[in-house]
Amino acid sequence: MSILSDPTPVPSAIAASQPSRLFYALWPDAETAGKLAKLQENLAGRHTHPNDMHLTLAFLGIQPEENQPVLHAILRDLPLPEAFSLDLIELNSFPNIKVSWVGPNTTPQPLDQLWRMLGSSLDKHEIWWDKKIPFRPHVTLARKVVAPHSLLREPVCWQARRVVLAGSVPGAVPGGGGKYRVLAERRLF
Repeated sequence: MSILSDPTPVPSAIAASQPSRLFYALWPDAETAGKLAKLQENLAGRHTHPNDMHLTLAFLGIQPEENQPVLHAILRDLPLPEAFSLDLIELNSFPNIKVSWVGPNTTPQPLDQLWRMLGSSLDKHEIWWDKKIPFRPHVTLARKVVAPHSLLREPVCWQARRVVLAGSVPGAVPGGGGKYRVLAERRLF
């Protein structure tokens, strides 16, 4: 059974002050986020805060307030696979935008299935999401740096257990605890 909860709602003053950029993502547990943060030690650039580590499934951009109920319903009703393991082994970059990341070297079938079902649901509800770029599962480690492609000696093994709807927090201070907030989540069992 999957649970939909609202563990860390965006305070209404923050939410009302400026529109938030929304996205669905896999969200790691604290131990996995810590392992991902260790990978940043040899990277220059602007590091992703450990509280912000995630693997984006669908970027939604700024959505009208009236879409909030349907966005929560999409997450609530999304058929989810059982928890699955991701072996993050490939260190790479998107050189054109100077973003260094880590990801699996192949997309596991449950992750691909989850991405496809989410996209189908968004399309069905006529919710805009960015589908210009082919799905390349990754966790951003740092911005403003290009890391050479390599394979990690020891992969970061992530037991994916949380799918979330998250949003940026307008005006968040870098280094101040993160700039994203989980608005709703479902657990994979």
